[in-house]
Amino acid sequence: MLRILHAAQAGAQRFAPQSTSSSSSLSLSINAPSLPIPRALTFTLVRMGVDASSAECISSAITRAVTRLKESFETDFSRRQQQLRVHPQACYLADAKFSTIFPATYTTIYNKTVSGWTSYILQEFTPRFLRAQAVHKLRNSKRPFNQLAVPLLERFFSHNAFPSRLEKYDLASASDMDYKQIHVWFQNRRRRFRKDGKELPRPPAKGPLQDFEDGVVNTLLPDDGANDEEDEDEDEDEDAESILDKQVSPSSHLLSRIR
Repeated sequence: MLRILHAAQAGAQRFAPQSTSSSSSLSLSINAPSLPIPRALTFTLVRMGVDASSAECISSAITRAVTRLKESFETDFSRRQQQLRVHPQACYLADAKFSTIFPATYTTIYNKTVSGWTSYILQEFTPRFLRAQAVHKLRNSKRPFNQLAVPLLERFFSHNAFPSRLEKYDLASASDMDYKQIHVWFQNRRRRFRKDGKELPRPPAKGPLQDFEDGVVNTLLPDDGANDEEDEDEDEDEDAESILDKQVSPSSHLLSRIR
């Protein structure tokens, strides 16, 4: 059984004796977990220097992502609750301690995930967005290609040949170039790699935060006609089951690890 059931069962065993009758399990209902939607981040983002319109867009996007996460957890909880009723150890449902620990485990994991997302938005994404916004405002200025930045681009390419739009803005800011120069460099580098018959380094599968990043950047920093080459792999959405089975943390900033 998945670790959420194991955690709840272990807690029940510590606090109460195991029931021997599974038939009594149906007499005790388990309340749904408490999965609150956090307050909007608009005012916090404005205080960090984000303009009001962009702050509202970012806050609304993360609220939608958290709402989808909440719905996924609620659906998963209901499904597992039904599975427990026919499980050989369904007698745990008759234990009052278990009926408290089981939904509380969902609440703990959900709150930890949302807290991690919020910290990522405020501590990592927002500074990156502000730098990207500054680069975007200078998109029509002519800049020479910075040859000194090639080693940085090569190091990034060795890990990921398909940077997201936000990552391209990261690289543009770090190399004192514009977005289009970074975009074209990666396109040309991929063509040379394919011509040599080499396998392109792929980014990790997208998670909820990557979808959030893409949506915000595409909305607030339009690409002015640059057609980003899409990864051919199909990305699966992460649901509550995958989050419960492994600790999900916000996506790390690859550029900070290779510089």
